[in-house]
Amino acid sequence: MTRVAPVLHFAVAYFAACALAIATSRIGGGVALVWIATAFLAAKLRALPVSSYRPYLLAAGTGSFLATGLFGLGWTAAAPLAIVNLAEGYFAATILVNLERRLGEDAPDLIGRAFLISALAPICTVLPGAAIANWVTDIGFFESARNWLIGHTLGYLVMGPMFAMCLRGNLYAWITHLLTFQRRKPALCLVLVVVTSAVCFAQTTMPLLFLPTLTLVLLTYFGGREGAATGIVTVGLIGGILTYQGFGPISLMNENATFALQFFEFYLAVNCLAVLPVSAALAARDRLMVKLTQSESRYRLLGDNVTDIVIAMSPAGIVHFISPSICNYGPYTPEGIVGHNAMDLISPDFHEIIRDAQIRTLHAGGAPVQVEYVGMTGDGRRRWFETVQRCLYDESGQPVEVIGTVREVSARKALESQLAITAQTDALTGLPNRRAMIDAVEMTMGAGEGGAIALLDLDHFKGLNDRFGHEVGDIALRHFAQIAETCLRGSDVLARWGGEEFALLLPGASTAQASAICQRLIDTLAAAKLVCADAVISLTVSVGISPLGRDFDLAVRNADEALYKSKREGRARLSIAA
Repeated sequence: MTRVAPVLHFAVAYFAACALAIATSRIGGGVALVWIATAFLAAKLRALPVSSYRPYLLAAGTGSFLATGLFGLGWTAAAPLAIVNLAEGYFAATILVNLERRLGEDAPDLIGRAFLISALAPICTVLPGAAIANWVTDIGFFESARNWLIGHTLGYLVMGPMFAMCLRGNLYAWITHLLTFQRRKPALCLVLVVVTSAVCFAQTTMPLLFLPTLTLVLLTYFGGREGAATGIVTVGLIGGILTYQGFGPISLMNENATFALQFFEFYLAVNCLAVLPVSAALAARDRLMVKLTQSESRYRLLGDNVTDIVIAMSPAGIVHFISPSICNYGPYTPEGIVGHNAMDLISPDFHEIIRDAQIRTLHAGGAPVQVEYVGMTGDGRRRWFETVQRCLYDESGQPVEVIGTVREVSARKALESQLAITAQTDALTGLPNRRAMIDAVEMTMGAGEGGAIALLDLDHFKGLNDRFGHEVGDIALRHFAQIAETCLRGSDVLARWGGEEFALLLPGASTAQASAICQRLIDTLAAAKLVCADAVISLTVSVGISPLGRDFDLAVRNADEALYKSKREGRARLSIAA
């Protein structure tokens, strides 16, 4: 439920606005030449929910009725003019609310908004307003329509922003700061507006209308939107009173009072349109600065407290910012790194990779780019790092900065390396497994080294398992692996091929060289006795050798056939594929 006191206060204020406009600008018995009541009503309705409009509209209607009857066109015109004035205020408020829903309360296009409302609302009411004035006075319809349109349009344009800020409390707080000298520059500029307005409009010899405009711009620059509104009202009060009394540069035109007052309204409107864009741009700048300050505060808070390194660089790689977490990597400091190229922190072996990642980042359209590399810590150690970075662009699409997070991944890389080794290592013997052997053969063939491949099979291994158990069988496999490694060259690769079968890659070896190496292995194994399970076990191995050639699968089949030949011919020997 709407409280009574605020409505009564509004009714009195609206009545005062109507009475003041009629008493000071109604010349020749027609409509008021300056009408500010619509701006006041629209600003009030804009601040209310639609459900609370009714009592305030009734209050405004009562104020308009009384002001028109007591000071204006009389009681005959009071009721219809009250309806017209309420319709204009309601329509202006509706436009304002819809614009703010679409653009926001602080949209920077104040000039366009003010133009739209100040033009549309009076246009919708000029015909009935002029008809009522023509009905009760001797003034012609078109003259009344012109005076109505000018007075209502310029009245809203000049006073609308000020009433809106007054009802929000912005203007009151701003003036309070001025009176307590908390804002000295705007206060000084306001004094200059008062002085220049008095100098301009108190004389009748020189065209000094430009003086208040200059000080208005200064007041707007230092005082923002509130300063602009206060300055316009100040010029309006001082200049309006003196112009009405026949003073000021407008009196040099030697025109009647109606023309002088309307020209002064145009002058005020031009000043308003001159400072509104400035105030809107300054307000947008202030909002942007607040957002930037908040963003930078959050950015630095995160950068100062996360363990990852936050880095910002130019497109060329020059460091603009690096978080304090860089101190965890030796005697580095943010101050010592800023201004240097990020390449200084990276191992030279990875410079080409980093350059490629930087180019991809600049052309990624803001998408993240990930790169891994070895970095140099302040104590000279090499560690693995991962950077996820993206590029920021200006309004024209040009890259301006690359930001990213840097995380040490040395433990992960070590684990990956260990897993890679594990994936290619036989868990029992510690030798490479079948997959590792295939990779080694592919590398050898890719390098064009040639060589030989041999398949080796422990003789009577199944009987050994049946007699002594699988545990002894596992010991025998490990024993063979240890003996074999003592007989091979550094470039040779011995792998467990499966079960008790092994594969031996001899890069660059001729058939004769491969035979000599394998024969040495056969002899050494036969001479080495394995003492296990209270028994002395003799192990022998059969071998099949094949040139490597260009077809690995064919070489393996040939070696396998040679191995079976060795088995058939009595074991503990080698055979060469035909």
